Amino acid sequence: MQRSHFWSGCAAATLLMLSGMLAACGAQPTSPTGPPSQPPVTQTDTAVETATTPPDGECAAVERIAPDSEEGTRIGAALLAALPATQSPELQRAAPYAFDEVWDMSKVGTWVVVQASFKEALEPGIFVLQATDNGYRYEGLAWAGMADSAAAVRDGVAGTLPDAARALAACIDVSRWSVS
Repeated sequence: MQRSHFWSGCAAATLLMLSGMLAACGAQPTSPTGPPSQPPVTQTDTAVETATTPPDGECAAVERIAPDSEEGTRIGAALLAALPATQSPELQRAAPYAFDEVWDMSKVGTWVVVQASFKEALEPGIFVLQATDNGYRYEGLAWAGMADSAAAVRDGVAGTLPDAARALAACIDVSRWSVS
């Protein structure tokens, strides 16, 4: 029963996230008479495009963090501690949460992206945290679910990061999130 509540909540959250991403990218719904004309390229469009294609050498700025390292353990603990507050009351009761697998922890400056799955209740996702003087602060879910392309996932993740950390979206492996 808890799983069905999660799926409906997850579907609604995913739809809200996707509609926000589409709006941020200037996407417009199609009409029965055909797709709308393409909007002119704006500065926002350019920023998203560069998130999917990193300039030469940009990925050198991305630090990979071993999940079982001291820093990786702190990042994981911060994420697991923050997640219950973001869930429905039914899923909050399933806490404490535990990782099934942590596929990637990548960092640029103070920004961290974690790709992980969980043992119970929660679906896999890409999560954003930021290092602060008081440890790591959870900034939100950057992606969950499948996409038609890796570029769509990268664009979605890039939309949750400040410009200074866009290399994270461009340089992480998002193949498990896309069908192409």
